Amino acid sequence: MNITPDKITRPRLNPAQIESFRSEGFLIFNAPVFPDAKFAKLKAHFERKLAALPPGARPEGMDVPHFTDTALFEWLFADEVLDLVKPLIGPDIALFSSHFISKPQGDGRRVPWHEDSAYWKGMLEPMEVVTVWLAIDPSLEENGCMKVGRAEQ
Repeated sequence: MNITPDKITRPRLNPAQIESFRSEGFLIFNAPVFPDAKFAKLKAHFERKLAALPPGARPEGMDVPHFTDTALFEWLFADEVLDLVKPLIGPDIALFSSHFISKPQGDGRRVPWHEDSAYWKGMLEPMEVVTVWLAIDPSLEENGCMKVGRAEQ
């Protein structure tokens, strides 16, 4: 086997991150997932999809876009993503869903505190799922960021 230097990868998650995911049920990977150019291409692709929505269509309706837009596989099946998922659930990975969550300024719909598995009850058995969120825009309190953590007792 001939391994060139660009094919040598280092683990993206350390043992403490993996253990944290297993004990807490979530992991915040606080580093860029993609190199800048690849991320910029994803952002531009999303912006084109958003601009092409029919009049009156809500952006929240961009559910399972990979069914009709196979160009998304460039990011959904990217090594950068899979290398984050494999240490958490193993190498036997299938894409179950994709979704663009876009909340228009001043008009975004609130999503209540939940676990994704509640929406998929009965659809996957066993429920060994990892949801990967690739934030296109900065997630700030001022723009309705996502809250992740333990449910309040």
